Amino acid sequence: MGAHGVAINESISWQFELDSFRATLFWCNLAVEDKHLSFDAYDADRHRNFYISVWDISDDGLFGRYVSSGYRHFICRWNSSKKDCRYP
Repeated sequence: MGAHGVAINESISWQFELDSFRATLFWCNLAVEDKHLSFDAYDADRHRNFYISVWDISDDGLFGRYVSSGYRHFICRWNSSKKDCRYP
């Protein structure tokens, strides 16, 4: 997919299929001014029953949003390490 620049209030979307080894991994690296964040948008080992289909970024950090219910789950704060992210 490569690098993509996304401005405030813009979005990016993509679709994919699992590879035959079920080892699919998508990650995101975000940077805004002095804030940065790296997270796994999809990891086949962790997201076997994957229901979050929207990732929301705010001043507080990263949230996962369930489209079916609208529920937002806090994942991690800006400048956190990947290991500090709390996936549902």
